[in-house]
Amino acid sequence: MKPYLIPTFYRFTLFLCLLFSTVACRGNEQQQTQQTATNVQQQPTQREHRHHRHSERTADNQTNPPTNNTAAVPDYVQTVLTYVRQNRRAPQGYVGGRTFGNFEKLLPIQNSAGLRLRYQEWDVKPKVQGQNRGAERLITSSDDHAYYTRDHYRSFTEIK
Repeated sequence: MKPYLIPTFYRFTLFLCLLFSTVACRGNEQQQTQQTATNVQQQPTQREHRHHRHSERTADNQTNPPTNNTAAVPDYVQTVLTYVRQNRRAPQGYVGGRTFGNFEKLLPIQNSAGLRLRYQEWDVKPKVQGQNRGAERLITSSDDHAYYTRDHYRSFTEIK
């Protein structure tokens, strides 16, 4: 047997192994791509999902407007609201200040002058590492109105 044939045999074997592994990987990749495409087609887009996720509609398909029952607002919510109004930031250890989109349009869209309102959301309880933040939120508007939701944006109570 000639000495140069052995390295050629190993090279050829290595080439075949690489070729087969490449083809096998491509097959898996195409299958995963097809599954992902199918899943994306079956699910609504994230914006659509986010827009309609928390809408609570009445029988005639109208949204529930905020109520004015300030007595239903806990004292700790009033405390957070006072802090936010004075400092324009969340208290130490709380999450807050993010934009609230009002996608469900349960809160007013414009102020009395016709200007678009902007909203920010605030947690009403301190963040505890490793625990869910809960459903309660405080929403403040660019015209200094405030709203409390105990059910994560399904309904609102206006705070005076």
